[in-house]
Amino acid sequence: MINILSYLKKYSPKYTNRSTFSIVLFGDGLTAQRIDGAKSLRSASDFEHEKLPEFVPGVGCWHKRVLLMQIDFKKLFIKSELSSAAGTLPFIKTRFNHKKVNNSAKTCFNEATKMYKFATVSYLCALACRLMHINDFNRKPSEELLIDEARLRIFFIMWRLKLEILDG
Repeated sequence: MINILSYLKKYSPKYTNRSTFSIVLFGDGLTAQRIDGAKSLRSASDFEHEKLPEFVPGVGCWHKRVLLMQIDFKKLFIKSELSSAAGTLPFIKTRFNHKKVNNSAKTCFNEATKMYKFATVSYLCALACRLMHINDFNRKPSEELLIDEARLRIFFIMWRLKLEILDG
């Protein structure tokens, strides 16, 4: 990595006072660690032209999402003590047939993303039902709940989501 960064340093733009621009190098987490390692090795150099201060490691968008999802999995999915309790991610996984989601966010990223979106929509639907005092989907809500247009819109959006989530 030191050789690559030294080669790239030749092409990095410079200000008029000879200081260099900061250059973000995107990659996965391992690449970011390697860039940090190369910078720290070269930081002890006596010669200023051998140091690599202009390179800033950055983790790419997909990799950031996977890393964040792995953290979520550890907190909400794997270490969940209430895995059979309604509303938890393990419960949603088993109850709503998200069989392709496993304990590793990297291997099931797309399926886990779909399950997270499904859980988010489900929570929003439950919140709308609670705010509108709807306890039974088979019963039409009372007229005083549908007084203003905003509540009517919320009701129809919630009803459409209910149909998509619960009725398939």
